[in-house]
Amino acid sequence: MSTRAVYTFIDNEEKFSVFNHWDNYPENTNGYGAYAFIESAKKFAWDLPRFEASEFATAFIRVIKEEGGGKVYLSNGPQDHADLSYFYEIRSKKDKLEVKTFDAYNPKKVLEIRII
Repeated sequence: MSTRAVYTFIDNEEKFSVFNHWDNYPENTNGYGAYAFIESAKKFAWDLPRFEASEFATAFIRVIKEEGGGKVYLSNGPQDHADLSYFYEIRSKKDKLEVKTFDAYNPKKVLEIRII
């Protein structure tokens, strides 16, 4: 079963969103999941504290594409998808990333805020 999500990368000037088709639970027992994807993207992005939303979004896409094509797309944001399970907002907090996890069925509800 697919667990769809949108990831929105936000800096002071811009935001960029990416839709991913499956494996988007916050954490999966198989080593996948949103937090693992975001953590893996750090090695392909600028070293923190430098953070540019567009640049980190491309690093994230690279991580997802390693698993194969056809499951990741650019997006205008979670509002454009009717079948999401989660959406995530990712921002820089000095030398770390702040990840807010939202329940797509109740989009005003923040499930978790994690610093990674």
